[in-house]
Amino acid sequence: MVRLDTNLKNSLKEIIFKFISFDKEPMFLERVADLIAKLYSKTALNEIFSFIVGWMSNENPAARRFGIYMIEVLCDIGAIKEDMVEKSVNEFLGIFSKGLQDGDIQVKISSLKATTQFITTLENNILVLKFSSLTQLIIETLVYALKNDLEKGKSALQSINNLSDFHPKLFKEKLELLIEVCCQILQEKSFDEGVKEPTLQIILTVASKTPAFMRKSDNFNKTFLPLLFSMMLDVNCPNNVEEWNKMVI
Repeated sequence: MVRLDTNLKNSLKEIIFKFISFDKEPMFLERVADLIAKLYSKTALNEIFSFIVGWMSNENPAARRFGIYMIEVLCDIGAIKEDMVEKSVNEFLGIFSKGLQDGDIQVKISSLKATTQFITTLENNILVLKFSSLTQLIIETLVYALKNDLEKGKSALQSINNLSDFHPKLFKEKLELLIEVCCQILQEKSFDEGVKEPTLQIILTVASKTPAFMRKSDNFNKTFLPLLFSMMLDVNCPNNVEEWNKMVI
């Protein structure tokens, strides 16, 4: 493996930063973000996070997308360690809260993906629960995405599916809201199976991993279970009954 000395790394950083222009195509900017993240990941994480905070405060949504994508890349390459997260919980909460409440749909969805990816990389359950305040924003972002862009809504569902699989207890305080929203999605006639199946999987995953939570849930017992039986017995969609059975049994 080739190792770059400090002077060469600094020279490369200066060159790459000159390519940052937020009127460039998104794929080009993502490539630049990949390079920056890899150069900074070993020795200057604090420095790159100061840049991310700045980009997330930029009026240009492309800059904010660039900043949140940088966190995705850092998660992908395993650069964000738990000891660093422990020392910077409030800073991470601030970045993700800001992104999830952004007025630009692409920033919101990218923030949802980055937030869920970030939390799923954490193994310390106590540390994970420090991010539980984000769950309502995560659920609200899912609803927003489904209302405004179906494909982005599907992407949001996949992100929440991954999160519920790794850390289902994160949703404990907002479990009723999660089930309520999922039931509304399942009852919406305009949504196809590409939306409804991952929605169903979210509830089934949380139920299988935290059964005690579900037993105490009014929405699970009074809304979801009757809805599930109705879906399985729906004679208007016989082709789907077998698929529902596969997921439930």
